Amino acid sequence: MEAILDIETIGARGDAVARHEGERVFVDDALPGERHRLRLEPADRQGRRGRSLERLVTSPERVTPPCPHYADCGGCALQHWRAESYEAWKRDRVVEALARVGLGDVPVAALESVPPASRRRARFTARQTREGTVVGFHQRRGAWITAISECRVLQPSLARLPGLLAPLLEAFPPPRGKALDISATHSDTGVDLWIRHERHPPPDGLARLAAFAEAADLARLSWGGRTPEILIERRRPAIRVAGLALEPPPDAFLQATPASAETMMALTLAGLGEARHVADLFAGIGMLSVALLERGRVTAIDQDRGMLAALEAAGRAGGRSDRLEVRVRDLMRRPLVAAELAAFDAVVLDPPRAGARAQAETLAEAVNVDTVVSLSCNPATFARDARLLVDGGYRMGTVTPIDQFLWSAHVEMVAVFRRAPPDGMPAASSLE
Repeated sequence: MEAILDIETIGARGDAVARHEGERVFVDDALPGERHRLRLEPADRQGRRGRSLERLVTSPERVTPPCPHYADCGGCALQHWRAESYEAWKRDRVVEALARVGLGDVPVAALESVPPASRRRARFTARQTREGTVVGFHQRRGAWITAISECRVLQPSLARLPGLLAPLLEAFPPPRGKALDISATHSDTGVDLWIRHERHPPPDGLARLAAFAEAADLARLSWGGRTPEILIERRRPAIRVAGLALEPPPDAFLQATPASAETMMALTLAGLGEARHVADLFAGIGMLSVALLERGRVTAIDQDRGMLAALEAAGRAGGRSDRLEVRVRDLMRRPLVAAELAAFDAVVLDPPRAGARAQAETLAEAVNVDTVVSLSCNPATFARDARLLVDGGYRMGTVTPIDQFLWSAHVEMVAVFRRAPPDGMPAASSLE
């Protein structure tokens, strides 16, 4: 079935949105103000999609995508949109999410941008085809893989990996019909690569892998389906933060770009002010914790033992272990309660995309915690948790959106919450 439709807006996932007989239709590579002749596909769980057969009216905001793979690759969604409009849309995602929970009067700053070719984490997919092994990113629709010869988002050390991995994996092909995931992290000492292959390489394959690690100048090469086994370590992968070297385990979570991490650390430090004992909740490998150690004591809490061990080791090596405490705890299941939070004068809250509803609820009850710095990569759960804090007596400062995930629909956010003083008492000075 075909239809000629006008594009109205860009949806939350970066798709253009039109309407047909009252139903939303999602379209790739289209912009508001354009008219497209579409082939309407059957609706699925994510809604009805329309494939553009012809662009009848072109938006003046359309630009030529800088990446030659953009038409097929699912890694980016919005390279075809003028930068100013794209950045305003990302900021508006935060504004709209806050408005939906009654926080529409909260100020939202302009979007903080990051440069291209700066992302330091990637997950590639490899699949065996009749023509050989293909390594790259999933296409926008379906299970096909777009082979990547260049990428305008990734750091160059990562962007060149698919071309190097494809011939290597001819000797270690993925199981036929199955995809193989490959995690890569650019560290300050080189690339940390984990090939998530379920079959252990044969003894004669180790020499081939060692030659590959040498040719690709990897820092570390790990292997294994669910659990990484370090096969080759030419250098210890390390990320330097505030004078300390964090040595992450394979595929450890890091903020996607160094520039966004620096912005998040600066905003967090400014928001915490003179706080001397901070709880870093959902701390991960502790990039924020390390920055906070320069000012005072930090208790870092996360459920990942490996990442906390890396943080603890960095604290010892840098002579700051007397200021650092780490605790292994699943904060989704067991959030800190008000009595435990009373030990801290400030909290940093940086949960995964699902947010931290239970923890926000207990923070709302913790009258002794004067300051909360909230970081998030999901506007909806960020706004939901912000509403809980505000209802619990916190005042919300300016939200800073950060374009950590360039040309995608995702956006990072940072905001400072301060406990409102009792009636009749002056408010403390604010840095946000």
